[in-house]
Amino acid sequence: MAAPINSNIASTIANSLNSLNLHIAARSFQQAQKPVEEIEKEIQLQLKEDKAIIDNPKSLMAGLTPEHIKEMKEVSQKIGEDLTDEDIQYALRYGRSVIADYSV
Repeated sequence: MAAPINSNIASTIANSLNSLNLHIAARSFQQAQKPVEEIEKEIQLQLKEDKAIIDNPKSLMAGLTPEHIKEMKEVSQKIGEDLTDEDIQYALRYGRSVIADYSV
């Protein structure tokens, strides 16, 4: 009796995956049908939004808790450097590790 249950589960999963794949393919096809100009506008808008986030120091620091900032400053003091909020903002903006820069 276990075979029909397993078979039903496998069939249900296969049907779900087929539906998901069909949905993904349909969305991809719709995206491909957009005019190039519209896609370029969307990309430019996203770039402007991303740049606004990166250029705003408050939004960069908003992702960090006070505990994270305190921990970074404590680690930097252990290697003989004083880490400022500006140093942390620089690291977040450019995707760098300030502590690794100081320790090298």
